[in-house]
Amino acid sequence: MIITVTLNPAVDETIYVETLVPYGVNPVSKSRLDPGGKGINVSKMIHQLGERTLALGFCGGENGRYIQHALAEIGIPEALTVTEASTRKNTKIVEIKTGKTTDMNVQGAPVGKDALTRFMKTYQTYVCEAAVVVLSGSIPQGLEPNIYRELCEIARAANCKVVLDASGEALREGIKGEPLLVKPNIHELEELVGQKLHTEEAIIEAARNLLTEQLKHMIVSLGEHGALWITRENVIRQAVPKVIVKSTVGAGDSMVAGIAVGLASGLLDKEGFRLGVASSVAAITVEGTAIPKKEVVEKFLMQLL
Repeated sequence: MIITVTLNPAVDETIYVETLVPYGVNPVSKSRLDPGGKGINVSKMIHQLGERTLALGFCGGENGRYIQHALAEIGIPEALTVTEASTRKNTKIVEIKTGKTTDMNVQGAPVGKDALTRFMKTYQTYVCEAAVVVLSGSIPQGLEPNIYRELCEIARAANCKVVLDASGEALREGIKGEPLLVKPNIHELEELVGQKLHTEEAIIEAARNLLTEQLKHMIVSLGEHGALWITRENVIRQAVPKVIVKSTVGAGDSMVAGIAVGLASGLLDKEGFRLGVASSVAAITVEGTAIPKKEVVEKFLMQLL
């Protein structure tokens, strides 16, 4: 089983406009709602790939109930910790003409000490039953940035493989917990090391300087230029095919999902990496944070051979 943790989930409303006009009137072509937050997006893709997953994290209010109901409809089990404060709602504006997305993300309501205590008990119970745990996304108010470090340490003590996908201080602190694998995009890696990385060699050197005995893998996503899987011994490069982009929201989460499935299934590095990249490419061909069908992922997987 693969556990995902979403400390700051959201209801994602995706709005489509033909051409985005800043400060002007934008007629909406269509819109959709999806249960979101990075870990929840990961669980949705894992489920589509046919693996068992359990969604942990926080939810509250009407938006929280929507997420629980939507996950139940999809068939994804959850053990979300209910909070007094309502779960946030994020807005994504997709420009149909270019496929570009403008994200409007709310910070998220504070999480109280009681809710955190209940969540930690739930996490400690289920992490002992999991092969892989995915920690991803932002941290809501009320929680310290070192929460990911603590969650990493608990999982490692339970012999559970940890994948971390975060940014900023959450990523910096989480790495101190020595997860097995981290997946920054190029901008997050540059922020982490405090400098621009203009060449592949610079990216590889920066990544390897962060690897430890426990943190053995780093995947750096490069957008339309593909991705790099970096260890101390090897570098695997993966280009991606050109596709019609319908939404880039959740593409990184789908990559993490494919990688987590690979880790849980005992796939070799290259095979798991390819599954992650294929999942990511498939994700940008569907609208909003909807999840592509498994056969679509498999189609792109064949193209990456």
